Amino acid sequence: MKKLLLLLILSFFSVQSFAGSCPDGSEPVKSISADGSYFVYNCDGGNEQSSSSSSISNSGSSIKAVKYESFVDTETSSSCKDLDKNFYRKSPNKCSIIAVLDTKLKIEVGHWVKNVWQTSGLLIHRVNKNGNLEIVGKAENIQVETNEKTDRPGQMEIATIEVITEELGSNSVQVIKNPIVEIPTSTLRMVLTDVNQDGLTELVIAGMLEDGRSQDSSWREVNFIYDFETESYSKFGKPLYSHDFVAGDLDDDGYDEFIDISWGGSHQGGGVGVCNGKTLECIYQSNPPSLHTSKTSLSVYPNKKGGILFHNCSKGYLDWCWSEVTYINGRIQLKLLDKYISSKKPDKEELFKSWQGWEQKKKGWAVPGYKTSERFKLISESYRSHQFDMDGDGDFDTATWKENQLCKKLASEKVYHRPSQCKPVGEMIFFRNDNGKFTVSDTHEIDPGATTALYNFDINQDGYMDFYAFRDEHHTFECNNQINNIFFGNGDGTFRRPSVKEQSGIFGNYGCEIQSYFFEFEGEAYRAFFTHKYSKGFSGSRAVYVGVEKIGTKAEKAAKAAETDTVDTEQSAEDEIAAFEAELAVELAEEAAKAAETDTVDTEQQSVEDEIAAFEAELAAELGQ
Repeated sequence: MKKLLLLLILSFFSVQSFAGSCPDGSEPVKSISADGSYFVYNCDGGNEQSSSSSSISNSGSSIKAVKYESFVDTETSSSCKDLDKNFYRKSPNKCSIIAVLDTKLKIEVGHWVKNVWQTSGLLIHRVNKNGNLEIVGKAENIQVETNEKTDRPGQMEIATIEVITEELGSNSVQVIKNPIVEIPTSTLRMVLTDVNQDGLTELVIAGMLEDGRSQDSSWREVNFIYDFETESYSKFGKPLYSHDFVAGDLDDDGYDEFIDISWGGSHQGGGVGVCNGKTLECIYQSNPPSLHTSKTSLSVYPNKKGGILFHNCSKGYLDWCWSEVTYINGRIQLKLLDKYISSKKPDKEELFKSWQGWEQKKKGWAVPGYKTSERFKLISESYRSHQFDMDGDGDFDTATWKENQLCKKLASEKVYHRPSQCKPVGEMIFFRNDNGKFTVSDTHEIDPGATTALYNFDINQDGYMDFYAFRDEHHTFECNNQINNIFFGNGDGTFRRPSVKEQSGIFGNYGCEIQSYFFEFEGEAYRAFFTHKYSKGFSGSRAVYVGVEKIGTKAEKAAKAAETDTVDTEQSAEDEIAAFEAELAVELAEEAAKAAETDTVDTEQQSVEDEIAAFEAELAAELGQ
């Protein structure tokens, strides 16, 4: 780990380094950023797109992102087992630490968080134009004070680490590049997809400015496309409060359309933007009556137009719908397929105060045995769903969770404080798709924690799709959790929760882990993760280490086990021989001791007898005289 030194020096580029980055081959125009702290480079003058039209096209402009390096060691990395011995869990897998991320917050958000990467909201992978693996992370660096009224842009950071995997697990894993770029927005929704169908993926970012600023400020923002290859971004669409954002090829032309669903609140506006994947032209329409934000996910039909949209049917989070979605003349139309009643209608109301300081009455239910001023079950929302084939029948099933919050305070207190006085309680629900009708196939109680995404991957390599939530906690304090909400599939729509012992046979644990992401690269299974080094009370560094672990196949593990058994057998034989030799040595020593003792006795007895004989001979001689 000696060579993993940290460098947080901004690398501002010259205009010449950006030459030819505009779509028309011209040089970008250099200007000063809004806060005067750095230069930005715009094509076509960096003009914003008008937000007044119902049909908005992509401007085609490309802006070079501000970039700096996260760490300096671009040639070597370290084996994971050398990172931290406190929570190291032995594993036969090859694993390397490939990056160190440590970016100071602009605005403090508490005594615990000192590094924006501690609360990272994304960890994914991609393959670049050279065919190499890239690990991608995203974090928010809050730019505004809580409840501040401002039009200042947000800031998100994207870290990309390109790594050669052949030497994974050794101290010589080659890291090709490791930039962090800054994008002037904030987001909760991102999609990694091949936007222009050139065989390479881009990150599509649904802009929204819910970053703690006042409700009197605009939370609306345009959308962004980040190009990893050129380290630049472009914008499309008009400013919306993009609460839900999904992508899929609805017209079967090879390009993904984007459905941008705004929060329906009156002060931030509403509506749905539908952006054509080929042209990035967006047409805006009012929300269909049954489409409400939160929980939205999309699956598209293979080799034909349309798909299935899963979403909230009403504002109260009481019922969920599956709708067939069609894309006609730039707009979407929904046809109800099925519906699930998730909760009864709340019949109580209490006053709550949010972390931003806003007071508002919220609905829920009484807790038996308590006054609502002491205990209150608050209706809440999970915000995430995921569609994947969980039973191997070729269609897309659905997984999501129902969440409420159990809140408690003293009856004398005026308001409930969120989140400090409320604890989320959840139930993960799996729905099997049977020709467009959805039935519950399994349920599991969960602690929703800080879940920001749901993923599927065959983690235990048994041929059945597994499922896990990303990530467990907003802030990792105790290092006693690695992945709480992980489920191994049985192949029929049901799931089981593997023990830590079973997980240990598949992947390791290195340091105080924050988040995990499983993926496949070149036919091999991998796990990427963020982790800390442990220090008591976290009094030490808050640096985040990025690791990549190659998950061994069953054959590799069997060979390793056989090798271990052989070594163990050889060691056992050696131990037996050593034990026999030690036992023999003891016996020989005892016999030698006995022999020595016998020799001593014989010598002493003979000496006495000789003395007596001599005395008798001397006496006889004297008597004979």
